[in-house]
Amino acid sequence: SGIGFVFVFVPALFMGAVFPLACRLASSGESSVVRPVSAVYVWNTAGCIVGSLLASFVLVPFLGLTGTIKGAAAANLLGAIGLLRKIPAMALLGGLILIGGLCLPGWDAQVLSAGSFLYGDQMSKRARSSGMDLRAYLEQQSVVEAEEWDAYGLVTVHRSREGARSMRINGKVDASSGAADMLT
Repeated sequence: SGIGFVFVFVPALFMGAVFPLACRLASSGESSVVRPVSAVYVWNTAGCIVGSLLASFVLVPFLGLTGTIKGAAAANLLGAIGLLRKIPAMALLGGLILIGGLCLPGWDAQVLSAGSFLYGDQMSKRARSSGMDLRAYLEQQSVVEAEEWDAYGLVTVHRSREGARSMRINGKVDASSGAADMLT
């Protein structure tokens, strides 16, 4: 639960602080805050609309989901570095985080398509009983023959050791050439 706190609460806290901070920066020196706050609100709304359309119809199809997320993170960090340029240590830290984040490897389709939300307990128990870590166990069970990211998630085709193929959508097996699925 501590990890969840770090990855959910802390970013949510900072994201929640952005709008009031932008309003404060926009209204500095003015007696009335109505016009600056309205302008920030309009630009925020326009950015949300343009950003969602751009991501859905341009960035994800051309850069893929991983590239789009890395690009969005890089743009946010560059914006933060620009705002923090008066604090050199913070700007340097932001730059290091940016470089490190862009160097991260891509996501492992074998692990992501394992369906941990549905099959996680079973797979973890089987991996432990066979004396393997989860990634090695998954690689022993099947090979990812094809993967495709789209706006809805990850679609993969797996081939088991026995030769049966299965199609998984976001980790859930939806079709296979196995005997049980062939009946349906």
